[in-house]
Amino acid sequence: MDTFGFTASPALHAEYPLLGKRLSVRTNSAAILQATERHFGHWCDLPVEACSDEHLRLDVIEMPSDRQHSATYRPQFVHRMNGRTLLAAADDTLMTAQLDHGYAIAFVSKALVANASWFDKHILDTLGLAVATQHEREPIHAGAVVRDGHAILLAGKSKAGKSTLCYACAQSGFDLLAEDVIYIQRQPDLRVWGNASHIHLLPDAPHFFAELAGLPATLQPSGKVKLATPIPNRQHFAERASLCLIERHEGAGSTIEPLATDEAQRCLFDGVDEGFDLYPNAREAARHMLACSPAWRLRVGRDISSAVQVLKSL
Repeated sequence: MDTFGFTASPALHAEYPLLGKRLSVRTNSAAILQATERHFGHWCDLPVEACSDEHLRLDVIEMPSDRQHSATYRPQFVHRMNGRTLLAAADDTLMTAQLDHGYAIAFVSKALVANASWFDKHILDTLGLAVATQHEREPIHAGAVVRDGHAILLAGKSKAGKSTLCYACAQSGFDLLAEDVIYIQRQPDLRVWGNASHIHLLPDAPHFFAELAGLPATLQPSGKVKLATPIPNRQHFAERASLCLIERHEGAGSTIEPLATDEAQRCLFDGVDEGFDLYPNAREAARHMLACSPAWRLRVGRDISSAVQVLKSL
């Protein structure tokens, strides 16, 4: 057995313009290449003129293993970061990203590859986004929908209903840009990116959206049980964006009011979640975006369709 992976030949290759940056993926496994195509393949629709010249590399090596894993194998990863080096491990999976060099590599087991949601989240997204977000792609905790080329960023506290509102907007003709994270590019021009795959809703979502009846709830890599709903239409980026701070209220309808730039900035970054604090330029990127467009406070009532109509009016 090649314990260290010296003889593994990553002869299989594909390239995806992830967040507009050219990510070259190499692997020794046809199953990994198929998984990568399933997860990143939609980026191939990105127009060539929207791509930067920056080239990034991700190697994913499938290693033989003597360990026996169940069909629901869900390893728990430990992440560490020192300077510009990211390390992570779980059981017989090891990975690292050298951020200054735009390079990442993972050694994975066949059992992990077989668990699509775990592999996509912990390997492809963790490493691919780690190298793609190191220059002019600053992550901000917000969902986003797009209408007529204009992105509306939906930010708010946990359980404010961002994902539910994203889904309701998508069902009403908006395109989805992001469910949970957007990426701000300032140079050469403002651009807001998203990497949408699904919208994850609470198990009681069929009470509000009848079309979701029968969709099974599954354990997500976040540790939460959610309905992973398909996306009708998605966008990769928008060149105009407004911010809506989402709050719940007890009335039936929804209301909106202007939000000062300083207040919007404070709401975005007060109590920022773990991981988002690794990007020191995110605050300046958000300030740049807010200086170019208005911000709003949207109070969402019990009738979610009223909030959708308010957003359409923007």
